[in-house]
Amino acid sequence: MIKSLIKNKYVFSLLSKFSIVGLGLLDTILINRYLGPQLKGEYVYVLNIANMMSILLNLGVYQAYPYFKRKKITNLCDRFFSIMFVQFMVFSMSAFFVALTLENKVYSAITILIPIAIFAKQLSQITMIEKINLRNLINMLNQSLFTLGLVLVYLISSKSVLAIIYLSILKEFMLILWLIRSYKLVFKPAYLDLELFIDSIKFGWMPLLTLFLLKINYRIDVILLRYFVEYKEIGYYSVGASLAGKVWIIPDAFKDVLLSKAARKDSIDDILISLKINLYISLLLFLPLYLWGEGIIELLYGSDFMDSYKVSLVIFIGIVPMLYYKLINPLFISRGKRDVAFRVLLIAAITNVALNWCLIPWLGIIGAALASVCSYSICGFLYIYIFMKEFSIEVSDLFVLKKHEIDRIVGVFVNR
Repeated sequence: MIKSLIKNKYVFSLLSKFSIVGLGLLDTILINRYLGPQLKGEYVYVLNIANMMSILLNLGVYQAYPYFKRKKITNLCDRFFSIMFVQFMVFSMSAFFVALTLENKVYSAITILIPIAIFAKQLSQITMIEKINLRNLINMLNQSLFTLGLVLVYLISSKSVLAIIYLSILKEFMLILWLIRSYKLVFKPAYLDLELFIDSIKFGWMPLLTLFLLKINYRIDVILLRYFVEYKEIGYYSVGASLAGKVWIIPDAFKDVLLSKAARKDSIDDILISLKINLYISLLLFLPLYLWGEGIIELLYGSDFMDSYKVSLVIFIGIVPMLYYKLINPLFISRGKRDVAFRVLLIAAITNVALNWCLIPWLGIIGAALASVCSYSICGFLYIYIFMKEFSIEVSDLFVLKKHEIDRIVGVFVNR
């Protein structure tokens, strides 16, 4: 039975996500207690800027992989790896020279991290499509090593944002090596396909902008907060948002599998089951957060972060509708409908930025949380509407588990 469960993509993806998020939770405990609110705010601020840059400089290459996978192109994985490797080398050399010109050591380190993080993300995405279970296993092992590194930093190093960034660079670089070795990826000049690179950019530019808009929905609040509040307040906000966002562990696990399946064929039944399971679980998780959230924050991060509790409660309201975006979007990506997510997220992002500018001066970090809730809700409900209209989905199909769906879920655990 255990062997059967591990072979199931959904179950193994969930197990790996729980393991990674569990380790990630330990990581946040160590980082928050190590840095404290002030330095945590500074760390989150520069990291979010780096994440935005990483998305744009990717050029949309890995976003195009599921679409070209359906075309059954010969040696597709090797061709994409060769493109990504050259991209990595060019960006790395550029980052090195830029870093030398910067006086701020934190900004220099973040600049070095950007190309490494891009390459790691690219490899992680294409290997997920090819062999998702192996990719998830590698992620778990790499995350474990990162956690051990944080323990050492926490025990022997004085408070420093640089120490965490250096460790993050090592983590991403190790992931690159593991993926290359495990998938036997080798750079071959013969596979350096300029036409495929250009076609990938042509296809990927809209998914790239879509992902950028998604990150604006998730992260622009932290950047905008810097104009109105101190780093300490950003530290409180980041912890509250992170705690609420832990609910996304389950939809993110389902999303990876759905993307892997959608790269081969439509999986409407899988999406509908996933939507309902994730909705029920998310609603159940709100109760312990409401009842014991303050105690959880104090236990995990210390009394310095108690101001994060209200942020968690507010943001959780927007977490639920956003799961619909996460689980439906892989279908549209693989069908080549790039404009759907772009249009929806553009509306949500504009709303988010506008509300942040209006609400943060008035309500501080709670205003930023309310802005996020509004943008998440707009995104989720628009996706529900488009999905129902395009695939003739009834309202009950989104919320009520049917008998054959229950049988299918039970079958996973009883090896039928």
